[in-house]
Formats: sequence, structure tokens, C-alpha cells
Amino acid sequence: MPTAIHKKNPKIAKDIHAKVSAGVSIRDLLNHLVATYSDAPKSTSTLYKHYGSDIAQAKADVIERIGNVMIQKALDGDVKAAEFYLRSQGGWSPQSTENVNTSLTPEDEDNSATDELARLLGRGLQDKGEDNVVPLDAHKARDT
Repeated sequence: MPTAIHKKNPKIAKDIHAKVSAGVSIRDLLNHLVATYSDAPKSTSTLYKHYGSDIAQAKADVIERIGNVMIQKALDGDVKAAEFYLRSQGGWSPQSTENVNTSLTPEDEDNSATDELARLLGRGLQDKGEDNVVPLDAHKARDT
């Protein structure tokens, strides 16, 4: 028995948009369509084949409307909305946030970038106590 050729029905497309926008599941949507329209698709594969773009558009429209509300709330000062937006769209997480002290102490200001790099590499100056800084070579000469 040959399968019937399905043509897209604008009334079904409009109904799909309304139901998907209201959050109806695809299974319930398909059951509704089969019960309501004689020319409705009978399987999810046929539904997506002919009305997939309508389903996607309805989902996109709802996401856009909800997103606009959340963004506006965040911009209006709603901390929870701002946090939600930053987590979902900005990749922010409170666990990945580090508090970095950007104030410099007098000791930090006295070190040049070259001195700091040498210290990190273990080749330059080496601390001996809090206030006493001695070149690394002086330690070697003293130890021999």
C-alpha cells in the first residue's frame, strides 16, 4: 500500500506554533494534531520533515521573549537575573572567580620586571629574611 504524500497545511503550522510556544511536548502536540486534523502527520519524523522549521521558529520566539525579560530584569538591577545571564551566556561561575589583590606594597614597587622574572626562575635575588635581600651568587660564595 503506497504511503500518502503529506502537504504542509498552514492551519496546522499555526497550531504548531501556538502549542509549542505554550510549552506543549512534541508527543502531546502530535497526538493533538492527529486527533484534530485529518491531514496531520502521523509520526514525529513526518512532523519534523514538514513542520520542523515551524517548531524551531516557535521555540526560538519563546526563548527570545523570555531572554528579553531576563535581560531587562538584569539591567534593572535584579541580581538573580544578572547572575543567571552571566552563568548561561557569559561563562561566569562563582567557583571560578578569584579575588585578586591589585594593590602594590612598597616591596612590589621596588622589584623590576627583570628582578621578578629572575626570582621566579630561581636565578636572581633570593630572600634572606624579611628585609635582607642577597644576590644568589653571594650565597654560593659564602657556602664554599
